[in-house]
Amino acid sequence: MHALAWGAAAAALLFTVVWLASLRARDVSLVDRFWGPGFAILANLYALHAPGPCAFLVASLVTLWGLRLGWHIHRRNQGHAEDPRYAAMRARSPRTFAYTSLVTVFLLQAALAG
Repeated sequence: MHALAWGAAAAALLFTVVWLASLRARDVSLVDRFWGPGFAILANLYALHAPGPCAFLVASLVTLWGLRLGWHIHRRNQGHAEDPRYAAMRARSPRTFAYTSLVTVFLLQAALAG
């Protein structure tokens, strides 16, 4: 399988797992905390398909950036309610919100990250 196909599949799987966690927590804002670390995971996956010093360097730099961004957003959001944008989406369509959030938030971000 081509590296881009692996990346797309991995991104869809990773963001779907975060979506499931958000359903349990009733907080779609979890996706914001995962945005940076998601890039780190994907960069390392891509580096496995293109081994070498450049791939290792790029994956390392993306990992540092992604973990820093994830930590920053986690600290900023800690103790706060769900992001108002997501709460408004939930209020507009409470019965279909779970699947709407999967497509419009999580899989969209998976496509952008992958």
